[in-house]
Amino acid sequence: MRTPIRTKITLFTLSIVFITITASALFSVYYFRSNIITATEDQVAAVGRTTQADIEDSLTLGFSIEELAGVNERLGYLTNSYKEVGEVYVTDTSEKIIFSSDQGRIGSKITYGGGDEAKILGDGSLARQIILDGQVYHEVSIDIHKNGSPVGRLKLNIPDGVVAEKTLPMAEVFLVFALLSLIGSIVSAYIMGGRISKPITDLEAAAVVMAKGNFSAKATKTTDDEIGDLSITFNWMAEEIKKNQEKLEQNIIELRNLLELKNEFLHIIDHQLRTPLSVMRGYLEFWRTGQYQKFTPEKQEDIKHKIITATDQLSSIIHSMIDALEVEGGRLEVKPSEFSLGDLIREIYEVDFADKYNNKGVSFSSDITEAPQVFSDKSYLTAIITNLIDNALKYTPAGEVILRSYTEGPNAVIEIADSGVGLSEGDVAGLFRKFVRGKDAPKISPTGSGIGLYIVRRMIDALNGSIQAYSKGRNQGSLFVVKIPTKHENTKSAIR
Repeated sequence: MRTPIRTKITLFTLSIVFITITASALFSVYYFRSNIITATEDQVAAVGRTTQADIEDSLTLGFSIEELAGVNERLGYLTNSYKEVGEVYVTDTSEKIIFSSDQGRIGSKITYGGGDEAKILGDGSLARQIILDGQVYHEVSIDIHKNGSPVGRLKLNIPDGVVAEKTLPMAEVFLVFALLSLIGSIVSAYIMGGRISKPITDLEAAAVVMAKGNFSAKATKTTDDEIGDLSITFNWMAEEIKKNQEKLEQNIIELRNLLELKNEFLHIIDHQLRTPLSVMRGYLEFWRTGQYQKFTPEKQEDIKHKIITATDQLSSIIHSMIDALEVEGGRLEVKPSEFSLGDLIREIYEVDFADKYNNKGVSFSSDITEAPQVFSDKSYLTAIITNLIDNALKYTPAGEVILRSYTEGPNAVIEIADSGVGLSEGDVAGLFRKFVRGKDAPKISPTGSGIGLYIVRRMIDALNGSIQAYSKGRNQGSLFVVKIPTKHENTKSAIR
């Protein structure tokens, strides 16, 4: 079973606190006990100095140390008056007991069962821990002098229980402090565990959401530390993954579009290219078999005309497919320049269409006196206007075509109206899609590919413009309205 990180953090913190408190306890007990022992030793040494002075004063009067009267009673008084003093005795330089608060020890020689090295107190007396007759004592030893020379020692023993008794209140206070510290540490560890585990838990939850495909998942930054920085990094990673996913989805869409375009091309090859090729092959077969020479001059001319028509149709389809590939591949970049839209329209008609309109007997008129100066892509507008004038001619068997150009707000407007075959409501709806033509269009213009208006719309999109088609119905003519900004802003640098 997995242990939650909050529990781990709490346990780890408590372990550190326990070790710290234990170490502090040991150090404190040692430090305070040592201070208590030293203070007690100094206190006992001060008490012993008064008795030492009495003994030394008596020795200066000529009495030997053995002849001093009342010393035993004095030593017994010390043990009865001061609880810090457990036993007092006087030894000669050979450690033989001469006087003692316990008169049963007089005459015996002290043999220590163990102890520590002596330390020198502030007044010059010596202190050490000893084991005497199985009991632990802290002994204070004060030299007794006669005429400046040591002749014995006054020794005062401090029972170990006295030190323990003085240490106990301090230990109780420390125990209460330790318990309060431990409780505070438990609470702090739990809170700290929450502060650390919550952002990590949030990160885990966000990662689970992201793993299910929702790359909008975000981790909440709740701390100003490394974990907070981790949340920021996680959110940045999620944003990058989201961007890459969007790019991948866009690439998939583009691949699907390319696949669709490929299928459409195959459809064109299968249906539209096959027809003119079949016509050309059938009539060329007359030359191969020698039958062509047997036809009348009128029939021979008709065959030539049909071959040329099939060739034109094939050429138109191929060029349209190349234009479509360029548009779909995004290789047409907008290169704006400043020019007169009226001059461009006039040049296109006079160079490419004047003879065609005259030969067909269709009237063409234009009103371009208000056509503006534009800052746009001249090649794009040339292709757009050419295609629309050509379509108007193709689908107007007889009648007229009228072209107008003027300014409307920030846009240049181009209107091309004809009195031709017109469009049904269904024709208008799908007119600008790839390979879509009006219902009667193939009968009127068999060389069309159904891609010209699609390319026109894409070029207009690249120029940040719009195109609309209008018609009242079949045989009631059509109207195409193009709007192009007079000042091109490079919001679309290429058709995509």
